[in-house]
Amino acid sequence: MKSSYEREKGVTLEFDDYLEHLNRDIEALIERIQDKVRRITECKNELQGIQRSPLAGTFDDTINDMINAEMRKKEKGFERRIEMFQELKKHSKFIRIQQDYSAGTSLLFQR
Repeated sequence: MKSSYEREKGVTLEFDDYLEHLNRDIEALIERIQDKVRRITECKNELQGIQRSPLAGTFDDTINDMINAEMRKKEKGFERRIEMFQELKKHSKFIRIQQDYSAGTSLLFQR
């Protein structure tokens, strides 16, 4: 194992130096693994937050909520925005939201 390590690194090492280099490499790998685990945890927490979001419903539910909000506010131009939302809803058959039950996440796909 020492000889293959020396060949890979391109240096000849005494056994103590070899162990020191090996320990440094192992510590660097452990640090990289910890960084990856930290990133995975952050992503998992973010996905759980998205899943709990009120926007995690169906596409049509979200569009209906937007239409209802426009109808309640009735701000200038709301009728045109409602028309646009309804048009978008007509085309929603091209958009589907697939629930990944194993991971508990929603993924948006366009055909």
